[in-house]
Amino acid sequence: MTVGVHFSRDKIVGDQVHNQLTTLPATPTAIELRAVGSARVLAKSTSEWLRVLATRGYAREEWVHEGAVYTRRYVVADTGEPLAESYDHMRAPSALAAKGAQGVRVRELGSSDRIVPLTVEY
Repeated sequence: MTVGVHFSRDKIVGDQVHNQLTTLPATPTAIELRAVGSARVLAKSTSEWLRVLATRGYAREEWVHEGAVYTRRYVVADTGEPLAESYDHMRAPSALAAKGAQGVRVRELGSSDRIVPLTVEY
């Protein structure tokens, strides 16, 4: 997950941002930060927001077929809110692989085979 804060004079908006363009999402996510005030207030709000995000629990859910992980989804541990996911149709079970790389929705796969807690470094 890539997060960022956009500053404009006396206000800020923070949220998940595009990992290359650093643009804010068209629709705010559950972690959005909005604040108005002096530079000191904005700096403190940003610092606290980043601290909360960094100390929140995260996990990687994995789906396994024949000993290989074919799908990964990164989530907020306490809510299950998905952050990012990947799917490798070449390692997927044949019924899923037949759908191709674009034909599978991770939310339709059911429960993951394992959940790996993650540590955030900041």
